[in-house]
Amino acid sequence: MTGQAQQVHFSRNGDGSVSYLSHAEKFIDLWRDIASSAGASSAGASDADSDSAPRVPAKADFSIRRLQPFLPSYYLAEWTDEGDLVNRLVGSALDDRLGSPHTGVSFLENYEGAQRRYFETFWKQLLDTPCGVMTGRTLHQGPDRKLRMVGTALPLTDAAGDVRYLCGTADIVRDFQEETGVKVGERRVYIDYVQYIDLGFGIPANRPDPAEFNALTDQMATAAE
Repeated sequence: MTGQAQQVHFSRNGDGSVSYLSHAEKFIDLWRDIASSAGASSAGASDADSDSAPRVPAKADFSIRRLQPFLPSYYLAEWTDEGDLVNRLVGSALDDRLGSPHTGVSFLENYEGAQRRYFETFWKQLLDTPCGVMTGRTLHQGPDRKLRMVGTALPLTDAAGDVRYLCGTADIVRDFQEETGVKVGERRVYIDYVQYIDLGFGIPANRPDPAEFNALTDQMATAAE
């Protein structure tokens, strides 16, 4: 992967290991390439300093042609004025594996209390810094199904230049039958790892703690026994 190295902020198993797919790396390289091209176009050939400054590309810069190799697992989400993160586009492969359509659905609707506040802070920091992230999560869906999901999230601007979108790829890397202790119609989520990506603006100084999120999930599991 080109550009700034990533910082492993959290690993659930404690050894710093992460797991992601090669096309996620390729998508990050695409983001950097589009950001660089947009910067060169806006700066002009005579302004070398501005040309080298980091930029966040616009949503409109990502054409269907450029996105074609990633579309089945691509997603686009918008941070709304109401403080919600709403999926504006979710790839068909991801919908198929999750078992329901997610375009138009709030990412935050499945979370309550401190876990919802965790994700509100987590996603908003990527827009405010701005920076990127690679993440892994384990989803317990019903009494006998676990999904391991890995993905990346990168910021985009709207037409006015405000950073309000997140885009990336998300993939189910393992789907297996195993007793979860979760009732039918319920779900639990564990964060497996968080790896921040410096896009030239740094990474957030005050990051929410995934270990605290996972501890809440454990408490939910204990209470359900």
